[in-house]
Amino acid sequence: VGDALSGRSGEKLLSPITSKGDTFFVRHHADATDTEVLIIALFIVLLEPSAEDTAEWAAGLAPLAAQAADEQAGWATAAAPAGYYDPFQRLIDDKWHKETCEAVKKAVDGWEGRGAREGVTVAHLLSYHSGLNKHPDHGGLGGEPPRKR
Repeated sequence: VGDALSGRSGEKLLSPITSKGDTFFVRHHADATDTEVLIIALFIVLLEPSAEDTAEWAAGLAPLAAQAADEQAGWATAAAPAGYYDPFQRLIDDKWHKETCEAVKKAVDGWEGRGAREGVTVAHLLSYHSGLNKHPDHGGLGGEPPRKR
């Protein structure tokens, strides 16, 4: 996950959508912005119970993400191996504590690669999580459902 966010070898794993304006995500859009990818990755790293399992999951994710980026709409999410979505689902289901949000905010503040953004607050992160929880069947943030692949 780190290489994908650093802008080095995994550059194409980051979303081509750059966040703009007052928010780091695009409401009513099934694809994540580059800042969302960064924030989700940081939360997964912080919240997953096992660093080793998370590293193994991320290593398995990179080739799938590259394939999905190459094939875009033609890529079938059904091709993902068992457990592929588990960290994302736990991220949506789990409570985000203020302390964890503060750690993510601090990491985002210090980030200089793709997805870097100023002004992300703990309140923004908590509000974002609330949107993910309220609309899990519609791409998370109320709007279009994820594209069928």
